[in-house]
Amino acid sequence: MELEHIKELFMINEFHLIKTNIEEVTLYNKKVEDKMYLLVLCDFTGRRKLDVDQLRHMLWKISMDESLAVNGRDMLALLVTEDAAYGRSLIQAGFPVWILDCYSSSLRIYEDQPDDFAGLKGQLERLLSEKGRWRSRRSSQFTLCNSILIAINVFVFLAMNLFDKGASGNRMIRWGAMYTPYMEQPQELYRLITAMFLHFDVSHLTSNMVILVALGDNLERILGRWQYVFLYLLSGLGAGIASCAYNIVMDRTVVSAGASGAVFGVIGGLFFLVIKNKGKLEELTAPRLALMIVYVLYSGFTTPGIDNAAHIGGLLTGMATAFLLYLSGKTRIS
Repeated sequence: MELEHIKELFMINEFHLIKTNIEEVTLYNKKVEDKMYLLVLCDFTGRRKLDVDQLRHMLWKISMDESLAVNGRDMLALLVTEDAAYGRSLIQAGFPVWILDCYSSSLRIYEDQPDDFAGLKGQLERLLSEKGRWRSRRSSQFTLCNSILIAINVFVFLAMNLFDKGASGNRMIRWGAMYTPYMEQPQELYRLITAMFLHFDVSHLTSNMVILVALGDNLERILGRWQYVFLYLLSGLGAGIASCAYNIVMDRTVVSAGASGAVFGVIGGLFFLVIKNKGKLEELTAPRLALMIVYVLYSGFTTPGIDNAAHIGGLLTGMATAFLLYLSGKTRIS
């Protein structure tokens, strides 16, 4: 089911569209004899939503607009969202709110909210039942920055194998992989960045890119483009530092590279945000992500040649970065 079905239902019921300058918010009004109904449709299916205080202020301004003739419960806000808890603070502020929960494809009407609104309740419930599970217009789309990061990793791998036919270890070092004896020299620290875009073979590249395809888009939609890139790069940097420190302390001479540290940062960031969102976010759940983390870490510790220090460093950096972005209000969860 899509939002267009809801809008068609409003038009069939002779609600007239009033455009706003906010992409996610649309007004509809309908006059029946001397009574005016004003419906505020808030589309937050793409994880982008207004700050709660902003939304409260906007609804208050609408309720005070004399030209709209809003009076008492003749006004209703219909929130279409994947985060049903988001609308409860509006209810506490005294605004009449219905919540269309995209996860369960159900209409949530809490205590003391309007039992009906211009005859829409039964029609909305029938529409939800007939059309099946809600499909978000935007959440299924590939995101820009995650796609670019995947493309860069693939391009670098192809270029390295096309233009450099040397031995694998030496070739990786030439292209910027981390090599323990070099990493104690300040002029070689650039390898902390370049190494996260290098891969030893096709299976190494594929395993990392598959996880990015599966999870990276989710995190970019929640954080926004630049915050996502920041978390990705910072996690890769944290993974590189952890790997170098471990290898130097253990006196190990190894060549280390790969996007897995940054990928673990993506997993860690998502895990933190899913927990903050009461254990579920888009199609992700906390138990599912926790199982993935345990399985991948276990596989790393039981497989020779895996840079587990980088995995743990990336995971912790991603979680810490998501925490800081959450505190700063840079995420799209309330």
